[in-house]
Amino acid sequence: MTLFDDNSGFSGIPQSSDPLAPPASPVSAAPPFAEVPPGDPFTYGAQYPQPYKFAAPPPPDLQVPWSWGHLLLFIVFASYPLFSSRQVSSPTTS
Repeated sequence: MTLFDDNSGFSGIPQSSDPLAPPASPVSAAPPFAEVPPGDPFTYGAQYPQPYKFAAPPPPDLQVPWSWGHLLLFIVFASYPLFSSRQVSSPTTS
């Protein structure tokens, strides 16, 4: 027996003329729900759609181009005087 023989050992499978045709006995689809489950957010959203609201932009004085790097540098430079080892002595008057 070669690969091109018609009798390939799969005689139990019915051969159809159209390979893209749906199967002869379609599986029945599950019936739709008779009632909506309580607390279903998708059904509630479909029944009561909410208008989309845009968030108002912040005031112009708060629109600064700062990033996490700026915050890190601020912390480094602000903490340096607190932890520096150089002690400043006060002048003594005699």
